[in-house]
Amino acid sequence: MLVPYGRFRNGLVMSYTPWRANDRVVGGKSMQINFEQRSRQGMKAAIYSLPSQDLVYNLGFSSLERTRLEKIVRQYADDVMQQASETSN
Repeated sequence: MLVPYGRFRNGLVMSYTPWRANDRVVGGKSMQINFEQRSRQGMKAAIYSLPSQDLVYNLGFSSLERTRLEKIVRQYADDVMQQASETSN
């Protein structure tokens, strides 16, 4: 299930998943931030894992665009994780 978070002026859509149990990370749980954007070739998509902020999946975003997405992840990670915690309780 994806929870909508926001839409940016350039058509980029940001959403996130609820927390999930994950024995491979410190704290035992993780979540994902998802990005989607329409392009001339169809859709671009990227997924980042939280709390690590690692890129998990990329389809169509260039290196420069991924750098911008990483800045967005760093800027909003704490708020997204807080919202996910509030909705999961």
